Amino acid sequence: IHMVSVLPIRFLGYDTIIYAVIAIIAFLIAYKGYRVWEVTNLKKHFYFYLSFLLLGVAFATIALTSAYTFFLYSNIGEIKVFDQFFGIDDIGYWVYLITSLVSYSLLAYTYTHEKKSFLVSLPLSFNYFSYFNVLLFFVAAYLAFRTTTNFLSNRNKNSFFVASCFVLIALYHALLLFTPFTKLAYVAAHGSLIL
Repeated sequence: IHMVSVLPIRFLGYDTIIYAVIAIIAFLIAYKGYRVWEVTNLKKHFYFYLSFLLLGVAFATIALTSAYTFFLYSNIGEIKVFDQFFGIDDIGYWVYLITSLVSYSLLAYTYTHEKKSFLVSLPLSFNYFSYFNVLLFFVAAYLAFRTTTNFLSNRNKNSFFVASCFVLIALYHALLLFTPFTKLAYVAAHGSLIL
């Protein structure tokens, strides 16, 4: 059964490159986080390191999944992502979504001063991709809020860059929610992610 793609066909392949670059950046941040954790031995620094390591794995997985989808499209001329058949591409998307959720949750935990867990109440959605993006948006928005608050109190260049990154990540997840309505949202989301 052919599925109407929400992905702009001309953008296929470019998203793979963007995901790969983001994975490399996440692994580099994880390495720096690991070095900080080695020095301080604080649990929050370990969670920071682990969250970016998982985020790197998530984006490496989605890069491979996107490349696989592009390869399938190049050979058979249609995309069958999120259809009723459970294939390699679906496994890749599930790994990406779950790993991203764990990563963002660990980051949210490092920004939460209380010991309580960070819970978000969400309405049910029509498919798991949209549901997870709503969840990831809320966790990323929380991180954007916390880092922006930190920037407003510190007003230095480093805190500005950190806040900007989390705002752009939250924007990425927010824009992905509109991809069923316009393919331009998919391109804009990835533009936000690479920024």
